Amino acid sequence: MNTNGQILSWTDQGDRRLQAAKAPNGTPLQLTHMVLGNAATPIPATKQATQVRNEVYRAPVDRVALDTAKKSVVCELIVPENQRNQTIREIGLLEHETLMAIGYASSHYTPMQQKDGAWTYIVHIPLENIPASAIETVDNLISLEVSDKHYLNAADNLKDLTNNTTAQNNLGLGSAAVKNAGTSNTDLITTGDADSRFLNASDNLEDLINIVQARQNLGLGTAAVKNVGTGNADLITTGEADSRYLNISKNFSDITDKPAALANLGLQDAATHEYVKTQLATHASSNVSAATEQQAGLVQLATLDEAKAGLAENTALTPAAGAAYLQKDNNLADLANKEKARRYLGLGTAALRDVGILDNQVVTSNQLKDLFTKSFQAGANGYQIFPSGLMMQWGSAKQTASGNVTVIWPNPFPTAVLSVVATPIKSSTLSLSYAVVEITERMAIFCPMIISQTFKIGRVYPVVGSETFSSSSHSVNDEILNSSSYNFNGETFETFNSRHLRSFDSEDSSLDDSFFWQAIGY
Repeated sequence: MNTNGQILSWTDQGDRRLQAAKAPNGTPLQLTHMVLGNAATPIPATKQATQVRNEVYRAPVDRVALDTAKKSVVCELIVPENQRNQTIREIGLLEHETLMAIGYASSHYTPMQQKDGAWTYIVHIPLENIPASAIETVDNLISLEVSDKHYLNAADNLKDLTNNTTAQNNLGLGSAAVKNAGTSNTDLITTGDADSRFLNASDNLEDLINIVQARQNLGLGTAAVKNVGTGNADLITTGEADSRYLNISKNFSDITDKPAALANLGLQDAATHEYVKTQLATHASSNVSAATEQQAGLVQLATLDEAKAGLAENTALTPAAGAAYLQKDNNLADLANKEKARRYLGLGTAALRDVGILDNQVVTSNQLKDLFTKSFQAGANGYQIFPSGLMMQWGSAKQTASGNVTVIWPNPFPTAVLSVVATPIKSSTLSLSYAVVEITERMAIFCPMIISQTFKIGRVYPVVGSETFSSSSHSVNDEILNSSSYNFNGETFETFNSRHLRSFDSEDSSLDDSFFWQAIGY
């Protein structure tokens, strides 16, 4: 709801009417109408004004009240929808046809066409020393706020409904009332659309668009379009079929014309069973010689067992008897199922492989041995090359004088040396160890190291206060070497044995040492 407030001034006529109204027996002033105008210039003399200039709208006031706190009269007018396109600058209040108060807004006028919703004009008229009883209030009409809450605005076309669902139920509308007409899943279809999309029951499927596709969708075969009858394109019933065709269970006994059937089969001179039986008996009683490779005669068919055992010299083999067994000369090539035959013989998948050293071949024990021994050199200095490419080499070397010992590998390592160790196997009077000072793919240099001993003598003190431990070195002798303590000048010392390495040099005695070495690489 939009409102617009305006301060009005009493005219001379209004002042006289107020004075009469506040008299002891005076009648209250009745502000009955509000007039709106759009004069472009200010009012020349407010007190002398008798009418609103350029009047655009007049209506009874909707509310007249007294604001005692602000000492003013408050009047309200609700402007209808069809009158909101005017620009209002001048407002007046009438008692019936007499102008009681007027006001002009030269700079703060309100363009009514720019406002949304209901519009109410509220004007204030100052009261000075006028009793409340001098003005008659109007409150028998619904105010704009109450009207907004209890009534719908016609211009909104029911948009201001507070609950659409309740309104639909009160109108007795069903769920179809909120559907749109269309062809989507949520739309309601019109009669015309329904007639074009669905089949009419009264047409009995005559309105099908594609009859062939409809039969396929029903799972019908080509027999569905055939007629029952005896024509070439018709389907016959079971009774008609029984009368027109031979029954398989009767073995030709239902042939109506047997001579004609024999003639149709080209058996016009065929002998009957009885005739053949008589002729065979006669032939068997005669002295007809047996058939040989040179002359015709009687021959007896061999049984399957006779054919298998090779006892069919005077009998004839039928094709079935010959095919029932394997031929020796074929070397099992005539096996019907070779895979099943291998399974019955208990053969594994290795039976299908050839002997060799390729990935798809089977390796023999000798070939497997060759894989590990073909790159092998036995002896004091030798090597072994494994299938993975790993090479292990070994040998021995002799230390006869001071200085380093160079060892050349029996077989140079192609790529790198992974590990080299040396172990003394014959020592001189000195205890030696060997350190590797250089390694290449072709050789290694070993440095002899002397293991020496030093015995340190420590004085034993009782643990009193903060006394410290002192020590001194003494030469090695059997007394020190074989005991954990040593007595010197009446005092007891503990012995401490430490070992360390030092390089062998020319000052040491001559050597006659040997050591064993081992190297691993690839």
